Amino acid sequence: MLLSKNDILKARDFKMREVEVPQWGGSVMIKTLSSKDKGAFEQKTTADKLDLSTIMAEYCALIICDEDGKQLFTREDVEKLADKSAAALELVFNEGRDLNTFTEKDLEALAGN
Repeated sequence: MLLSKNDILKARDFKMREVEVPQWGGSVMIKTLSSKDKGAFEQKTTADKLDLSTIMAEYCALIICDEDGKQLFTREDVEKLADKSAAALELVFNEGRDLNTFTEKDLEALAGN
C-alpha cells in the first residue's frame, strides 16, 4: 500500500515500553522520541558547554510519559530529576537508548563532542 501524506501524518508511530525501576518502587512508561526532540537532544549534547550533571535527567525527562504517551516532566523538572538516584536514571536512560535506537557509535559521537 502506497501511503499518502495524510496517512503518514496520522500514523501512530511512537512506541512505548514499561520499565521497572526498583529504586523508585515501581515502573515508568517510556516512549520513543520525535525526530524534533531527538535532534534537539543531540544538538544539546554536542554543545561546547555541555552540562554533564543533568544530561541523563534531561533525556529521561524527554522519554518518561504517561499511559497516553504524554511527557510527565518539563524542563523545569530536570534539576529535581537530576537529584534522583543515578542508578535509577541510568536504568531508564539505557532502556530509552535501546527503544530510541541510539547505538554505541551514536553515543561515542555525542561523547566525543
